[in-house]
Amino acid sequence: MLSVLNNDGPVGLNEFINNIHARATADYFVFGEAVHQSILEPENFKKNFAYIHKNDLPFPDSTMRKKENKEFLERFKKENTEKTILSNADFDKIIDMRQSFFRNSKCRELIHECRVEQIYTGEINGVKVKCKVDGVKEGSHIIDIKTTMNASPKSFIS
Repeated sequence: MLSVLNNDGPVGLNEFINNIHARATADYFVFGEAVHQSILEPENFKKNFAYIHKNDLPFPDSTMRKKENKEFLERFKKENTEKTILSNADFDKIIDMRQSFFRNSKCRELIHECRVEQIYTGEINGVKVKCKVDGVKEGSHIIDIKTTMNASPKSFIS
């Protein structure tokens, strides 16, 4: 970062920081979309996302610098050009979050019989609304799934 400041001055540093923020934000959106699809539209998750498990590699105990692993990765990328490739860590987190969601009886109850990814127009407590929601059960409730670093009640208060 200092080299950017030395070479490009404050404007270059600001651009560098904005690019980092844009990439990180994009990664969060991709992760959030993957979580949504894994829970609400698992058939789309399989169509839109791919990952390589370490055990899929020709040499799982070696690094990605090994020729055969590199070649495997290149073939995998070519075969999945239409998909977003998730890291193992992200894929594992997504599956853990999905399993946690469905282990929770209240989550299962709320999502049961919901129409997912809907534009909802109507009235809520006398206020006209139009919004895109993750799920809606007419006459009962709407749901909006969020991902967060810390889901504890205390973190939402602060």
